[in-house]
Order: sequence, then C-alpha cells, then structure tokens
Amino acid sequence: MAIKTLGHLPANSEALPQESGVRPIGFKAQLQHVTLPDLVQMECLAGSDRSLRVSSGQSSGYLMFSGGQVVHAMTRTLRGEAAALEILSWQHGSVEPCRLQLPEHPGLLTNHPVYEIARSALSA
Repeated sequence: MAIKTLGHLPANSEALPQESGVRPIGFKAQLQHVTLPDLVQMECLAGSDRSLRVSSGQSSGYLMFSGGQVVHAMTRTLRGEAAALEILSWQHGSVEPCRLQLPEHPGLLTNHPVYEIARSALSA
C-alpha cells in the first residue's frame, strides 16, 4: 500500500507559521458534546489567568480565572457565585477567550472548588 503525499497544503490551512515568523501558541478547536464544567475544569488544571465569554442563546456571561481558580463571574444581572451558577447551568452555547479585566474585588472565593459550583449547577 502506497502513501499518497500532497504536493501542496490546502489554501485554508491555518497550520502554517505566520509570515512574521511568530507562531501562535495553543490550538484552536471546535468541540461538541463537551460540558461547560468540563471546559472550566481544563482551565483550572492549566492554571489559567484569563477571562472567558460564555454565550447561550440570548444570554452571555463571563468567567474569570486567576492561577487556575474561578475568581469571578458575571452576567448582565448577576455577579459572583450567583453568576457562576447561572452560567454553569447553561446546557449549550459557545466559549471564547476575551480581554476582560478582573475587578479589584472579585465576587468568588479563590479557594472555592470549581467542581462544587459545577456540581451544584448541574444538579439544579
């Protein structure tokens, strides 16, 4: 059995380095059948320091991480743990990184285990 090789990459390939020589770090993925608590757990295990925008239908909210902990969350009407519970209860939607700054006084305790928040949201 012969292995067929391509003489060129498809035009829509994003795997090539950018012309500046700087390669982006990480992967871009589209996942199906993954729960939001699973994605939050991955951020926690990675020790993330960033914010995520979560959208579901007409609703949107933000989850903010520091040192791999969920330290703040907000929706249009909720802040802190109430917002995290609301967001984590959403059953479908999309997640994308955003450049939202962590407030001076976050609304969640940094030692509150995220799995407890996720478990509460999923059992509600």
